[in-house]
Amino acid sequence: MNSIEKIKVKVVGIASNKVLNLFKSVLDIKDNDIALFCSFSEFDIPTGYEFNLIEGMNGDDISSEKIVLEKVSQGYIMPFDMIPRGHKTICKFSLSGSSMETLRSILPIINDWYESDLYVFLK
Repeated sequence: MNSIEKIKVKVVGIASNKVLNLFKSVLDIKDNDIALFCSFSEFDIPTGYEFNLIEGMNGDDISSEKIVLEKVSQGYIMPFDMIPRGHKTICKFSLSGSSMETLRSILPIINDWYESDLYVFLK
């Protein structure tokens, strides 16, 4: 898929404090950042990519604020320069506006990708 408008990533939860402690050196979370568990991606999404929409499980638009992909890692605590196609990742996103509260109200805090049946898409 070449169209940049179709790029999206499925997010299944917020990284727990336990996970944040393990990934501290790779993700470096600050006040307006959040670490999210991202499911298998259908796209190579480079760091710096800007998402502008949070879409709910039912396809409804929940929020349309800037969400920037800052850092990417995975289960072996290795940094990546993108969300690689076909991989599950833990990603640091920089948020603006009320998107932090929106994500926290929808997604659970989890320790791995399989602890949640809830999700949103970042588009």
